[in-house]
Amino acid sequence: MRIIRSEIRINAPDDVVWKALLASDAIPPEIGNAVHDMRIRQPFRVVMNSEGRNITLTVTILAINPSRHMRWKGYLWAPGLFTGEHSFDIIEESRECSLLIQQETFSGILVPFLSRTIDQTEEQFGEANAAVKTLAEQEYARSKP
Repeated sequence: MRIIRSEIRINAPDDVVWKALLASDAIPPEIGNAVHDMRIRQPFRVVMNSEGRNITLTVTILAINPSRHMRWKGYLWAPGLFTGEHSFDIIEESRECSLLIQQETFSGILVPFLSRTIDQTEEQFGEANAAVKTLAEQEYARSKP
């Protein structure tokens, strides 16, 4: 098992961060649609790009608490080979500041062989969180009187 995590403070309330998260590239469109439709516990396919190759994951949304939390589990080929449980948590620290935490726990027999892919994913978490921060802070600045 291996866990990766990235967090960032965002100068915006949790509901603005949530909307920015769903509008960003931090989550694949298929997952964003499933979250929007509240499709919990209904497996679906997601095509992702890893090291220049498209891979297809089977994903199931496990939990959605709008403006606070979303969590899903996905696996490659078959359960037990390479599984990731991914989550986003938004913690409102004050009326104008939230903490966005993105985390994934990888398990399965292929984890030791996919270290480079996991390292790249961890870097992408930081980039994705920064993009959500930019979107949320711009939107919040526009909404202020």
